[in-house]
Amino acid sequence: NDLNNFKKKVEGKNINFCGYPKYEKQWLKTIELNSTSEYIKKNRSKNIFISYKGYEESKYFKKDYVEQVKSLFDVAMKNDEYKLVFKFHPNVQEEEIFLSVANKYPKKIWSITKAHLHIALKNSEVCIFFYNNASVLDILACGKIPIQLWNISLNKKLVSNYTNLKLSLNTKNELELIKYIKFITNNKKKHSQNKIILRFNKLFRNFNSIKFTSNQIIKISKLNMNNIKSI
Repeated sequence: NDLNNFKKKVEGKNINFCGYPKYEKQWLKTIELNSTSEYIKKNRSKNIFISYKGYEESKYFKKDYVEQVKSLFDVAMKNDEYKLVFKFHPNVQEEEIFLSVANKYPKKIWSITKAHLHIALKNSEVCIFFYNNASVLDILACGKIPIQLWNISLNKKLVSNYTNLKLSLNTKNELELIKYIKFITNNKKKHSQNKIILRFNKLFRNFNSIKFTSNQIIKISKLNMNNIKSI
């Protein structure tokens, strides 16, 4: 998607793909060591982390949105070991439609976190993300298997980028969601060898992107300085 966008603005020969520095283990470790107000729990409860979005009339069917939120809460109600931990994008915060459903359920089974995304993920056993949301990559960077919620957008033909890349477990309804939650909680010791994790590592961790990006910046800076001197 980025390539198609940049091709319209920049000549292909000037485009350098440097990988994703924010998903490097080195960078994630730095976040963990420097999180002063947040911490990683040694004994995690069965937190189900959900990267979610507030309702937007121009994007989602209201009925489908409400039903999906209810499904998430029903999962927690069926198993009192689970606690739902929601995180909303800063630009698409939780709002009245979401809260009108959430507030009908016991507060002990859900919360909305403001913690750093990486820390919130590390403190969760199961990680779920909104359909076609890039937070799936942050989940994978934590070494966890992402569960993608079903499509509730007005565009029913929309196919998630991450479905195409085979980077998640994809659900169609609440029953499939429950099935995948059970799969993850019963197989957590095997996560590192799961084919989804291995595919992510191959696509996003095939070289040291932090070092590569740094070298590219230095190289471009020197080129620009030489051009200034020649003028």
